[in-house]
Amino acid sequence: MWMDMLLLGGECTRTVTVVFEPVSPSQSARSVDEASVALESAESTKSKHGFRVRASERRLREEVERREHELVAGYGELAYCGLVTVTGRTVDDLDDAAADFEQTATRAGVQLRPLDGRHAAGWVASLPIGRTVAERSAR
Repeated sequence: MWMDMLLLGGECTRTVTVVFEPVSPSQSARSVDEASVALESAESTKSKHGFRVRASERRLREEVERREHELVAGYGELAYCGLVTVTGRTVDDLDDAAADFEQTATRAGVQLRPLDGRHAAGWVASLPIGRTVAERSAR
């Protein structure tokens, strides 16, 4: 339902692009280990000081364990990024269209963040040429 609102809601012209990129198994395992250690540490500290572990924290723990089980079962992990390009004929039209789309996205439960100086990278990632917006480490 949220995708219908995102794609069909509002009166502006926009392009929605979603880029998926596989995450290496070693990076996925490292990420799960880091999250698990951080959660265990937080739970230990809370119980040691007499604070209770909240349901949201228990749910996070379950999510990490579910991810670990999926990795052990052989499922891969994907990183993703959604990009929205809003178009207008004039600067005023663009401002109005962007504000309209932000409201539509909020109603759909989608949080948008501006690229702030990374517009070129976002635009290139939205082209069908296989480029991504992932940050690469220097090799």
